[in-house]
Amino acid sequence: MPLYKAKCSQCRVIMRSASRGELLRRMRKHQMAVHRAWLLARMKAGARRSVVENPSIQDMIAALGEGTRAGLAVATRMRAARYQELKRVMDALEPVLPDHIRLSWRAIEAAHDAIIAIKGRR
Repeated sequence: MPLYKAKCSQCRVIMRSASRGELLRRMRKHQMAVHRAWLLARMKAGARRSVVENPSIQDMIAALGEGTRAGLAVATRMRAARYQELKRVMDALEPVLPDHIRLSWRAIEAAHDAIIAIKGRR
């Protein structure tokens, strides 16, 4: 059975364990006990970053109301899974959308797919 070893990035304490799961549990327990403020700040920073980098569907619909350029800016910041979810929602809403928003969405969808094809899949 292999012995797993890890080092705390804050205080360089070395921990060993027979299983990977046990090692990760011990590391989290150590960090919550000794470096609580640092760990919580890191969690909060990650949550803030995910909101900025991965806009919601509501953000996209609001941007569509502003115009095609704003919508495309939001769509290019979306991650692939969120964009696919947005496409399903917009396909369902398309029959009831006003004409200018429907046209904006179709233009954004075509432009986004072309950008992804050029850049390669994220």
